[in-house]
Amino acid sequence: MTAGREKKKARTSEVVDNLALDTSVSYHIGQENAKNHTSRPTRRAVRGRRGALKAMLDMPLDVLFEIFSRMHPRDLLNLARTSKDFRSLLMSRTSAIFWRAARQQIPGLPECPPFLSEPQYANLLFFSHCHGCLKANVKSILWALYVRYCPRCKEIMLIPEDDARVESLRDAVLEATNVEDPPFGMTTLPRRNLKLFAHLPEIDRFEKTWDSFATDAEGTRFALEQIELVKQRTAFASDLIAWKAQEAVARSSELDNLRQERIDEILKRLREDGFGSEIDDLDPVEYDQLVYHNAVSKAQKLTESAWQSIRPRLVSLLESLKQERLQRDRAELLRNRLWMMQTFVTKYEQAEERRTVASELRAQFSDLALMSPFRELMEAPSTTEITTRDLKVLSGKIPALRTEWLETRRSELIALIPSEAINPRDGVDVLSLATSTFYCNECFRDNLRWPNILAHSCAREEPPEYDLYEAMVQEVCDDGNMSYFWNSDRMFEFNRRWDVEKRTIAECGKDPDTATFEEMAQCRARLLCLACITPKDPYREAFDWKSAAEHKLPTWGLLTRCWPSKHKWKLLDPEESEKVIALELANNANGLVPPAGTKHCCAYCHYQGAHPTCHCLYIHKILLPKPGEDYYVHPDSPGQSLPRKPVRVYPTHTSEGRPIIIPRGERAILSSSFTYSDIGA
Repeated sequence: MTAGREKKKARTSEVVDNLALDTSVSYHIGQENAKNHTSRPTRRAVRGRRGALKAMLDMPLDVLFEIFSRMHPRDLLNLARTSKDFRSLLMSRTSAIFWRAARQQIPGLPECPPFLSEPQYANLLFFSHCHGCLKANVKSILWALYVRYCPRCKEIMLIPEDDARVESLRDAVLEATNVEDPPFGMTTLPRRNLKLFAHLPEIDRFEKTWDSFATDAEGTRFALEQIELVKQRTAFASDLIAWKAQEAVARSSELDNLRQERIDEILKRLREDGFGSEIDDLDPVEYDQLVYHNAVSKAQKLTESAWQSIRPRLVSLLESLKQERLQRDRAELLRNRLWMMQTFVTKYEQAEERRTVASELRAQFSDLALMSPFRELMEAPSTTEITTRDLKVLSGKIPALRTEWLETRRSELIALIPSEAINPRDGVDVLSLATSTFYCNECFRDNLRWPNILAHSCAREEPPEYDLYEAMVQEVCDDGNMSYFWNSDRMFEFNRRWDVEKRTIAECGKDPDTATFEEMAQCRARLLCLACITPKDPYREAFDWKSAAEHKLPTWGLLTRCWPSKHKWKLLDPEESEKVIALELANNANGLVPPAGTKHCCAYCHYQGAHPTCHCLYIHKILLPKPGEDYYVHPDSPGQSLPRKPVRVYPTHTSEGRPIIIPRGERAILSSSFTYSDIGA
């Protein structure tokens, strides 16, 4: 082979190398990996005649220079890829002047590094495809290596510094040169704890060349040259990183300017369409909703077609923001009016008397706020000014409104009573009957009675649905520590044991259709359950009418639910009943036992809680608050009660006629009316 041919071949080889990097197939590990990773993207369709650019090749060189010097390097490289003729022209060494002129169009771009050709430089900076597999949209550049790799190619093309192959080469170079710097490119990767990675193509090239030298001196000289080349590349990389950062800032500023111009133009057009007042009334949050709308906050110039496309959405947004703002303004107005009404009602109540149990059983502020005429006054148009004088005009209607509210609640509860449970009698209030109790489906409490049920907390909890006015009433109640308005929809049921209670009342000698709760509370009759089975102990337990209805049958040590059909009651003689009552009271010499969770109310404000004395001391400066005067038990609290341990009743003699002796310390009496034969009844 002649020397001229060798020189021409070397030059052709260099161009081929440049073209290989230009088409982003600089290196890969095996053809199989390249095929499995991804296929080459399909060629885009080109409009017009493909031969139209051929005429450029016939132009004078100075004209081509003027054309090419005004092109972006990206466009120049794309032109080189259109045909073999353009490729041959632009990839030749004589075309470097075109590339340098095109590069001058980019402010601040560093000069092309000496170890890269102009096409390679343009391809690295302005084309975002992977240099290993041609995958598109690879944003990050490995500056130390002057390549772009997708995540998968990074796994293939980069090997860690602690790899045996890398360590072996570096040790050999260190031994030959006594220089610790690497003779091939190395880089870090994000989220890899600053660990260094070597570039596999450079490792292969270095290793192949290193092994080809016949003498150590040649290898040492080559290694030192490569170390200097790596240092040179690192220095250039620093300049490129700084330029890229400045370009990113400039690009961001350019996009921000475009975005702001679009926002200003859209706002201008909206004002021209008559929405200026709506825009001026927007608060900062609403304004951000408008300008950061995905159709507004774009870094694109606004065209007429784009405006016609997005206008309906923006008009709809402004209308919805206006409605939300009007609703907020209305809510604030209602809140202020309701606070004024709450203050007025509180002063009205304080002028009447100190708060008592009865105060909890009447219409509260929240109930009055939902009743006409107060609601009509509060919901007057926003243009109407409401003052305390307007409330004073309505103050005379408060007693009638309380009565109306009370009768409405009474009617609601009476409607829950089954027709077969009550046989109404003239002059008898059905809610005062002993059997007229209610069960709460929310907290599962039973024995709720009129009128204390009006203070039951479950009926004044937040409703599942409410309108704007009701929501504002609740906010005022929350802020003022007051009860919500009454809402008992599907919350209460009538007494589930009404039939059993009617039988026990009848056993006590009372008429269940007329006996009131107060009357039965004073009833001193006691009943014995003859259906209880006690094989060893010849006694029965005494019950009042209420505990008798709740009585469960003990069956050989097992408690079962009360079966009314199995009960058989015996009424004790009056004298013996008095003895039972005396023992019941004696067993509770310490008085009534308040249950856990008792809630108290302040007589001077709306406080409800478990520590009324502390409240009166710190809030009202009352050193020794008195129960019943300064505070009282909330009527919804579980009532004070005696521990229920029934008194036992023994017959005077056994079945054999032997007298029965009551065990010492046992609460029991001997009954002459209760014989041993009754045990087996």
